[in-house]
Amino acid sequence: MSAVVCTIIMCIAILLTVIFIIAMFGGAKKYNDVVEALDDKMKYSYLAGLNLLDIVHFNFGSTYCRKMIKNCRVVYGEKYAEFHFRINMAKKVTYGLLVLIFGLTVSVLLQEALVILLTVGAAAGIVYYFETVIMDEIHKREDDIITTFPDMLSKLALLVNAGMIVKEAWEKVANTGEGTIYEEMRATVTEMNNGVSEFDAIMNFSNRCNVDKISKFSSTMVQNLSKGNKELAEFLKQFSNEAWVEKKQYTRQKGEAAAGKLLIPIVLMFLGILLMVCVPIFLGISF
Repeated sequence: MSAVVCTIIMCIAILLTVIFIIAMFGGAKKYNDVVEALDDKMKYSYLAGLNLLDIVHFNFGSTYCRKMIKNCRVVYGEKYAEFHFRINMAKKVTYGLLVLIFGLTVSVLLQEALVILLTVGAAAGIVYYFETVIMDEIHKREDDIITTFPDMLSKLALLVNAGMIVKEAWEKVANTGEGTIYEEMRATVTEMNNGVSEFDAIMNFSNRCNVDKISKFSSTMVQNLSKGNKELAEFLKQFSNEAWVEKKQYTRQKGEAAAGKLLIPIVLMFLGILLMVCVPIFLGISF
């Protein structure tokens, strides 16, 4: 790169650095208490991202933002959904800006224009990564719920079949395990103890889990609650058997997907070995 181009790029890097520092100090006055609640070593750097989003008047009411906040509700709950989405956006801005500053500086030191393209690609990659973080959390949560659901259902069916009323059985099962579904069951117990009806509490449980299988279970269970323990016990027993069969199928599908992913590095290793063998042959190199 020419000296003029290097000077321009360096000026841009310095300008971005100044903007980042000013935004960080400005954000400390407004958002220090916000990031203080985070368990993250880099949390104070997010002050810059939060402040810059505020400065440019980023529209958190757009269709995209509403969709992402809705996804956050599944993982973080109604109360903290918007907070975590704002932090996620701040991370995109903060890390993206830091990568640009670092990459532009390195491109000047090495005088390589290619570094600029790599920097832009890295910044875009960071933005994409934080875009997928929330969905990855949702998928992990769904996986945890689906895999623990049959076990929970078996316990519930056993207690109801033994003559225990639904509220007591639900509370007893909620305290027998760990995981997302048991946490949501305990939240349902809290709602029931605070005066929410069993019908509404179970439907709220379904909404928080946000899994089709749980929705089907909850709606059918609510319908059977008024029919007495005998029919409810029969329903739970039947539903439990179906859940175990579906879990086996789900586990098999997960195993096949994992095996498919393992094929990628194996194929790459094979291609690498093939190149190592074939290239010398075509070039007429003897060992």
